[in-house]
Amino acid sequence: GREMIRMQVQNPYMDETYELDTTLERWMIFLENKQRGNEEFFVAKMKSGQVITINPSNYASVTVVEVEP
Repeated sequence: GREMIRMQVQNPYMDETYELDTTLERWMIFLENKQRGNEEFFVAKMKSGQVITINPSNYASVTVVEVEP
């Protein structure tokens, strides 16, 4: 079945939560790639159907948890 994650991004200017049509495994692979300099932005489709691009460098924290679709 489909997997989803809930991602909360926070910095001093914003606190937003997104439900994304992707997996926690994909997020972890992205973080590894980002550390190696191979990926800079995480791209995922939101539950609403919109596509979002997230650059974790712009946030003080990014919290990710798996959720039921």
